[in-house]
Amino acid sequence: MLKNILKDPQTAILNTWGSLEACTCAEEINRILSELPRVKKDIKKVKSQKQEKASLFKEVKGDPAALENLKKEMQAVSQTLNSLEAERKHLESTLVDLFTPTSAEFPPRFDTISNRDNTNTGFSIEETHTGEEWDKYVLAHPQASAYHAYAWKGLIEQSFGHRSVYLLARDSEKNCVGVLPLTAFDSRLFGCFAVSVPFFNYGGPLTDSPAITKALCEHARALMQRENWQHIELRCTEELQDLPSESRKASMILSLPKSFQLLEDAFGAKVRSQYKISEKINPHCFFGKTELLDDFYRVFSRNMRDLGTPVYGKTFFKNILDTFPDQATLVVVKANNKALGAAFLFGYKDMLEIPWASTVKQANKYNINMWMYKNILNFAIEKDYGWFDFGRSTIDAGTFKFKKQWGAKPLVHYWHYILNEGSALPQMNPDNPKYKLAIAVWKRIPVSITKLIGPPLIKHIP
Repeated sequence: MLKNILKDPQTAILNTWGSLEACTCAEEINRILSELPRVKKDIKKVKSQKQEKASLFKEVKGDPAALENLKKEMQAVSQTLNSLEAERKHLESTLVDLFTPTSAEFPPRFDTISNRDNTNTGFSIEETHTGEEWDKYVLAHPQASAYHAYAWKGLIEQSFGHRSVYLLARDSEKNCVGVLPLTAFDSRLFGCFAVSVPFFNYGGPLTDSPAITKALCEHARALMQRENWQHIELRCTEELQDLPSESRKASMILSLPKSFQLLEDAFGAKVRSQYKISEKINPHCFFGKTELLDDFYRVFSRNMRDLGTPVYGKTFFKNILDTFPDQATLVVVKANNKALGAAFLFGYKDMLEIPWASTVKQANKYNINMWMYKNILNFAIEKDYGWFDFGRSTIDAGTFKFKKQWGAKPLVHYWHYILNEGSALPQMNPDNPKYKLAIAVWKRIPVSITKLIGPPLIKHIP
């Protein structure tokens, strides 16, 4: 970054602030740019003096008094040089800081829920079957996620056949003050339960206050007993009172600058060298919609088989693309006309998320995944997103470290559970040892077979 600023400060200002007029620290930048040449000139001069002093040591080797004086002069020169070097580093560091606008690590939606001065404790809870009022509330709520939208109710039912119960809370004046989307699962293999929201990272109750959240959870508990569900899982990013939870997972989120050049400078040489390896095979990155679905699914289904995980049906992704045409985007990376990498992007307000990403094994030696992510991040900046969500990972696992190298910060997930009395937390994650054998067997099944038997299985795994 520093090299680019010093080489062409005006272009650096334009990339950061958009115009010279918008740069509020231009005066300070100009001061530093004028000071740095003087300091560097002085450093060069003092280094030359130090070399001259060093060359005199042979001449005074036999004269103790002269040697002692020369040592003192050398120390004084070294102190001056150290002071100048410290001044140079300070100026350069300050300059870089000025070109790195500070921003929050996470979007405002992940702030702790705020009370909206709602002192009314008389709430009524109802099951809603229309989305207009629901979506109006969700769209205006600062902590809402993309997956609180009412359209997911019909999309999940259409894609998997699951019944959803969408609970809406009203105050005494009949205003909507909270929502809780629940999707029910019922299978012989995994049992009966409900999730808010399944298949994605975010969900849980969305309300005006903790009191409303508690009322919705109490109503959900009564619903659980009526429906004979074993538990209810609430996927939140904040801790809720009085509910057990687990927090092994975290979303890795990166705050984006105004230009990709600034982001690339921040990556460091190690990350840049990794994605430049892909240039050997001259890859191309395509962004689109359903016209890329076949290529996306070909890469995705193979990668899921290699990971030992059942694959979603292609219609699930098509339904998302059709339902959210302005928010969903497919990415495919090709080389020699062959799809080697693929990803699914979903944008909501100020953040672009990547729920799914895959590459074929043969492309690993070319670091196609690194090259694909680089292009996706550039796409996110071009579309004016403020944050990029790399998706959920187990804390300190391999995928967690992969995302961390890009500069992403961990946002811990709190998956809360409403349980029947005496019940333990469910263990349906793939890290559960009892699933290891099934995963190993699945990796040996031909991809064509996994496409047939995978969707009926994965529909029951939220």
